[in-house]
Amino acid sequence: MKRKCNLRFEMLPAREGDCILISYPNGDRTVRILFDGGRRGTWSALLRRLQSERNALIDLLVVTHVDRDHIEGVLELLKSPERPQIKEIWFNGYRQLEEALGLRGASQGERLSDLIRELSIPHNAAFGGRPVISGRLKSAELPGGMVVEVLSPDVSKLRKLERQWVLECRRAGLLPGGGDLRQRGGYTERRIGKLDIDRLSAMPFDPDDAAANGSSIAVLLKWRGRSILMAADAHEDQILRSLKRIQSGKEKIQLDLLKVSHHASGRNTSSDLFDQVICNDFAVSTNGAVHGHPDAVALARIIKASPHCTIHCNYSSSRVKPWLAPALRAKHKYEVQTGTDGYLSVELAPRE
Repeated sequence: MKRKCNLRFEMLPAREGDCILISYPNGDRTVRILFDGGRRGTWSALLRRLQSERNALIDLLVVTHVDRDHIEGVLELLKSPERPQIKEIWFNGYRQLEEALGLRGASQGERLSDLIRELSIPHNAAFGGRPVISGRLKSAELPGGMVVEVLSPDVSKLRKLERQWVLECRRAGLLPGGGDLRQRGGYTERRIGKLDIDRLSAMPFDPDDAAANGSSIAVLLKWRGRSILMAADAHEDQILRSLKRIQSGKEKIQLDLLKVSHHASGRNTSSDLFDQVICNDFAVSTNGAVHGHPDAVALARIIKASPHCTIHCNYSSSRVKPWLAPALRAKHKYEVQTGTDGYLSVELAPRE
């Protein structure tokens, strides 16, 4: 049987969070990059997915930031005796923040960093063990020709996390005795009425100012003529600065897929993004149950700026279903692909 040569992008059932597996061929084996682990229950789905292949190892695990909907499943993965081999982890833990910012004090029992150390997994090895920061390393190359360029965070974004580090870790369950992992409160439903894309896309942009989101590791992946922007929950201003830095001349950057920042929150995607990128495929990972994502304003901005686009949502939630209306899709010339039980896969054939 002929071996598949495509790059596969898979969103796993991570509830309101992210657990994204990217895989592609390299000779007689498959290279895998895992972004985050979703909520605690996501680990069982990830384990089943990895066990569906022989000798499944993870070449790079990127833990983008400490929010529980990204990190809980990673903690379960590392604690499990059934975990696959992990060749390297990128994660900016407290020790990396100390090195980057000269933080004072100590974080007692930071679980993830401790597990990484206990398991002797190379930690930020591509950065010499130092923090994963935009501009520090021009790019990293993985087996099979995958080039990874870090877009976020920069030192200024990490600095904003300094005063909130203990609080953010406590919310993520990283500190002993703290970590109530239940959602405190809900979200305020945006009253949008009828889906008027022109009106929604023109609404003022109120940028995200959450320190933990700003510390997100966001990267641009390039493989055999294909480009994917993995935006995690990063702030848009940082993404825009990095994209401007790597742009050649005044040409926009052509993307084959954009994992939309912060589960398509209206505070992380503005119309300014489309002054720098061209993209027709957008991935949204969330069931919308906790924070009400995807936000109608974010989706309207995407559709308005990207005619004939497809939005790939791993859950067919109450926040997604109104966008499936045939009349609306026909009028604005977009498509929505929804997953099954939180799972969705997109394949990209190489161009080179």
